[in-house]
Amino acid sequence: DRDVTGVQTCALPIYDNSYESHLVSFPAQTAKGVRIQINSANNEYGQYQIDELEVIPANSAPAATANTTSIAPGFSASAANSGLRGSAVKSATAPAFPQYFTLQWPAPQTVGAVTLVCDHCQSQAPANWDVQASLNGVSDWTTVATSGNVTWAGPDDGTRQAHVVSFSPVTVMALRLRINHANLAGGRYQIDQVETMPASAASTAAYQNRASDLCLDDPDGLTTPTTLADGE
Repeated sequence: DRDVTGVQTCALPIYDNSYESHLVSFPAQTAKGVRIQINSANNEYGQYQIDELEVIPANSAPAATANTTSIAPGFSASAANSGLRGSAVKSATAPAFPQYFTLQWPAPQTVGAVTLVCDHCQSQAPANWDVQASLNGVSDWTTVATSGNVTWAGPDDGTRQAHVVSFSPVTVMALRLRINHANLAGGRYQIDQVETMPASAASTAAYQNRASDLCLDDPDGLTTPTTLADGE
């Protein structure tokens, strides 16, 4: 067994039925199994709960050089590909669209999924973007995927939310987000992180009931065709 990282405290901001996540990153490992050694937990009801454990491919974005076409004073584009979801970049006030956030690598990278991470999403997150790829890193940009119009769900607060756009993997020297529209309640948009991976870790889709704000799930894990989804 090898310890690859450790977590000491996990401060989650909302005490309700909202799904929250905590990302722990470490250098890529080759292994046949992964386990979490749980050293402490919040046990107010005498037990702890894990909704989901997701193991995702290595994020290659931190190895890239980042730049953006719109940025507020005092911010750096590199804050949005640091690999740390606690950092972010803000646009300039009242940006005209489209705007671009670009990652350029020193060596070719295979990318099949791009995750955009934001907070206060309904007020300041990008709401429509294209993923564009360049084989030479500087020109001949090709659109490989689009987010469509994204309606960010959940509370409009500091809870970080992620939206994954998946596509057939491409090997490129650069990748960029062409931001076509954003929520500008405060006059600027913000990107907490852009994460690039060789394949998407999202194997299933989540559907949210707009009336109850609850997610829909297959009852008892049934996968038989025509099974009706329940709110959980």
